[in-house]
Amino acid sequence: MLPFARKQKDKENWLFTGDSRDPHYILYCLELARDLRVCLHLDFFLNKHSISQLRSVCVKVDRQRLVVCLLEEVPRLPPAGMETQVYFTVRGGRRNVPCNFTTKLEALHSERGGQYMTFPMPDYMGHNQRRHNVRIAMSKEDIPGFSVWHGSLTSGNAPSGVPGLRWTQLEEESFQLQDLSAGGLCLDVQDTCREYARLLPKELLLIKGDFALPDKPPLPLALVGSIVRINVSERRRTKSLAVRFQRWLQERDNRSFWLKVDEQDGVPSIGVWIFQLLLERNRLLKKT
Repeated sequence: MLPFARKQKDKENWLFTGDSRDPHYILYCLELARDLRVCLHLDFFLNKHSISQLRSVCVKVDRQRLVVCLLEEVPRLPPAGMETQVYFTVRGGRRNVPCNFTTKLEALHSERGGQYMTFPMPDYMGHNQRRHNVRIAMSKEDIPGFSVWHGSLTSGNAPSGVPGLRWTQLEEESFQLQDLSAGGLCLDVQDTCREYARLLPKELLLIKGDFALPDKPPLPLALVGSIVRINVSERRRTKSLAVRFQRWLQERDNRSFWLKVDEQDGVPSIGVWIFQLLLERNRLLKKT
């Protein structure tokens, strides 16, 4: 833990600068979450597919495990051993610090009318923000025609006198889609991608794909988003890009309109598509 001699300001700075793999730092973040009684969002995954999202508070944490209490009664709880992604936000000084980690449900029990879950301590504390919209794990193969393009300023000027963008497509084998929501997505990009070095915060990406519902006509969408966060893995030689959608292209009466993405609601068509996909996954889960 932090030495007792450290001042409060030093602790707050450590929250921003601590080593994400340091067990003391991980414990410190979770102790803050416990003491502040912040909401821990629990996303449960089966075969990399999100099947449940619950809210909880941390009630106990030590170097081996943490225990959370669910904020609402859940009639059908996920089974032990299920992969879980946890998101929460703590306050450091005047700034909110998003935190996230991946673990597995170790055990669950009920007492005094409450439902409790126990998890082993994670070995890594990330700082990705959980988007306002429901995020769902998936691969690019789940979306017909899925492609990603990087936008960079052209050397010359467009006819209007304003610098234009040149879009370069990322090689299909160089990236993987990790998750998607109506408001954004997460991509893992290999360093073999020719645009790898130029994928930096605030850079623009163009995403294309067909988000048609079952038994419905094709629904090709184009979305422009900015890179808001990057995690680099030297071991895996990848960049994990968190992308927030800014605009999306809608076709109506044989005309195209670029619409601004609402931060809370995201892209409505993708929100409906994800909702239907979750319903189908839950239906299949109940059959197993």
